[in-house]
Amino acid sequence: MFRRHQSQTLVVMTLSVLGGLWVYYRLAGSGHDVRFLGDGDATKDRSGNRTQRVHGTTSPALQLDPFVREILDDPVFHNDSGLGANSAAKRPPEELLRILDKIDSRPWAFNGPAVEQIKRELEDATHTREWLVLTQRNTPANTSVRFAHSNYKTFYVPESLFKYQPKEMPFANARYNQCSIVGNSGILVNSGCGHRINQADFVIRFNFPPVLTRFMKDSGIRTHLFTCNAGIIDTKFGYFGDLASSRSWVRTFQSYVLVYKYAQSSVLTFPFMIPGEHQRKLLDFQKILRDQNIPNKVCLFVCLFVCLFTSTRRAASWRSLS
Repeated sequence: MFRRHQSQTLVVMTLSVLGGLWVYYRLAGSGHDVRFLGDGDATKDRSGNRTQRVHGTTSPALQLDPFVREILDDPVFHNDSGLGANSAAKRPPEELLRILDKIDSRPWAFNGPAVEQIKRELEDATHTREWLVLTQRNTPANTSVRFAHSNYKTFYVPESLFKYQPKEMPFANARYNQCSIVGNSGILVNSGCGHRINQADFVIRFNFPPVLTRFMKDSGIRTHLFTCNAGIIDTKFGYFGDLASSRSWVRTFQSYVLVYKYAQSSVLTFPFMIPGEHQRKLLDFQKILRDQNIPNKVCLFVCLFVCLFTSTRRAASWRSLS
């Protein structure tokens, strides 16, 4: 299941998804389903300027399956283990491989009801169907949105920005049998995963990477949604500037998305994480693509999802269901 020659990226990915393992799978024959408890009390309210706010709650008591407790009590997850050090490595540390071998040694069966349960609980806590990106429905003109990492600063949404937003939440009611989430590291080299990635109903990529035909057998070639920040736009295409440079920028952008197979892909950007110059660039990015009738639709991620999810994580725990 986990190959020992994989790169440091596997370490990061593994730490990120270990918890999800308990949500989506159960020990075969154990009679216990292990799932994540979201904070159903996380709420939002509107102040006078319609800025969103979130209230914290108290964490419920932990009730863990014995095997889950055994894994989570392992020293590898303690702060002094050194596993979280931000340093390059040619292969995952032995202490992490030991944990993965222990997990892989157990018989696991897919737990469909638990998947549906966690979907419901996450949606109840984060309201992504309503608040994942800026829309005309969730943020009327002349109101404000919160920055994700600022306790008091907000961003005013004028009519000139409002008119570029989708009326309703994109993908809110879409259901896919299979999705592929594709990272940018070299972990896919010689993996042969390209066909499986392309078979997915929906493919997500990060940071607008070049999707090269020569790597198609490993990383696939389809993309439905990709993420992008202001720094990536500057690096790949430069800034729009005046009208003349904007025309040149548009030609460069169109050439890139055509060559690297992004011609119909939607774009997720992050202008409301922190205040700064990047906001103007990302908002201009949305505007120029729309004004030039470029088919890539730019969506603006809003911070309420981050605030609610942070509140949920603080108040989250695990429990076993008999």
